[in-house]
Amino acid sequence: EHQWMLWRLIRSTITTILLVAAMSVFAEGLMGNVQKGFGMNSKKIVPVQEVTTSFDDVKGCDEVKEELQEIILYLKDPDRFTRLGAKLPKGLMMSGPPGTG
Repeated sequence: EHQWMLWRLIRSTITTILLVAAMSVFAEGLMGNVQKGFGMNSKKIVPVQEVTTSFDDVKGCDEVKEELQEIILYLKDPDRFTRLGAKLPKGLMMSGPPGTG
């Protein structure tokens, strides 16, 4: 009798989880958030052919430009900075409205 109750509890738990998962997938499908296939993205990535914008084209924010130029120098020649004890940055956080960098 104990074994039967345990089996019933496991079965009802699994059924509940499956129902919640199915409802979630259905709701996302209605909202259009379901991807086509597993990991397949319909958007194509187009590489930039040539960048003509330089730091001289950017107006204002001189301190930010200087910091970004330092990061670029570090990425181009890391040995120059590691001799002085600098460590590779884990990431870069840029702020501002979209399209500003």
